[in-house]
Amino acid sequence: MTDSPNVILIYGDDLGRGMLSCYGQQHFETPNIDRLANEGMRFNHAYGCAFCAPSRASMLTGLHDCHNGTWTYTQGGLYDRISAGEMTLSQITELLHTTGLQADPDDIFLAQIAEEAGYVTGQIGKLEWGFATTGARIRRHGWQYHYGYYDHARCHGFYPPFLFENGDPTHIRGNTHADCGVHLDWDSEENRARRQNRQGKVVYSQDIFNEKIVEFLRAHQDKPFFLYHPSQLPHGPIAIPDIHPAVKHSSELTTFEKEYASMILKLGDSGDYLRRTRTPWD
Repeated sequence: MTDSPNVILIYGDDLGRGMLSCYGQQHFETPNIDRLANEGMRFNHAYGCAFCAPSRASMLTGLHDCHNGTWTYTQGGLYDRISAGEMTLSQITELLHTTGLQADPDDIFLAQIAEEAGYVTGQIGKLEWGFATTGARIRRHGWQYHYGYYDHARCHGFYPPFLFENGDPTHIRGNTHADCGVHLDWDSEENRARRQNRQGKVVYSQDIFNEKIVEFLRAHQDKPFFLYHPSQLPHGPIAIPDIHPAVKHSSELTTFEKEYASMILKLGDSGDYLRRTRTPWD
């Protein structure tokens, strides 16, 4: 065993302070996140970015989006071409490795600092850099283990037919939508019917990530670890298997609002899920 503290960093995607009861939100309680805020530290005067992808990149590099020439875009949606039979994984990998902004040899990323300090590093969830990435690029950033989406556009759907584990595709049985089940992010009768249609949408991504997080924690219980979970939640489009019991019978919220609230509560419940698994590092 070691005296080095283990670190779990959960990044709530587009989670605003007004969505949490610890900051005055009154339509429902977010007890697990509130407990972290009340028992830990709050940073109330901080700036990340107005958008999800560059705010993740800022945290990993320490460079915010006002640094001229720092950010360039890789093409999102490239991995849809695998399902369409238009490109192979090796072709996409080659394209990403020869276009866009590549890391310079002297560039330092957050996970590298943890790795050099003797930590096992893991990333589970949404890709941590750019609009499309590869396993080799994630490893370059210091992550020894990584599981999840490698394409920002696909992250807007919550029922992926495949995800990646250390660069290799892993197929999710029962999820059949090539675009991960993405739909328009506003309410209408047509869009509501599409959201509620469960055909080809068997496994919700956050449930997959929760299981993978537990596997990582158990596998590395005897070593210091740094685990990063860049969540999809509660980033839209709104998609949730079931309305959460905490808001299901609310008379103050519309059905659309209840679904969005359920995404926030699903993120908070993930921490409770990890606690209830009674992992050995507790």
